[in-house]
Amino acid sequence: MTTHDLDEAGKLASRIIILAAGQIAAQGNRRRAQAADRREDEVRWARAEQHFRHLTPDSTTFVCRLLAAGGEDISELEVRRASLEDTYLALVRQAEASQPATVTGRHEEAA
Repeated sequence: MTTHDLDEAGKLASRIIILAAGQIAAQGNRRRAQAADRREDEVRWARAEQHFRHLTPDSTTFVCRLLAAGGEDISELEVRRASLEDTYLALVRQAEASQPATVTGRHEEAA
């Protein structure tokens, strides 16, 4: 299956290959492909009207510890897991940044 719908690919495919600049940037199961970028989950919460943000590779364990250490005072808890699309976009940006600049075909003269 070939698709640009990474949510669909993550649900249906047992193996994923991410191409960037014509080269394989990552491959394997979803977790392994995402490990190529080392993207982390983002946890946000509020306590006593202060807002906090923490990046972690294991948001489930982090949230369990956070709640165990005084969860009754926590509000606005939000977990945003790193997506396959986040990984894809980061790998494509990396590949594009390492490519030499292309010639646009325009000629500018010095004044």
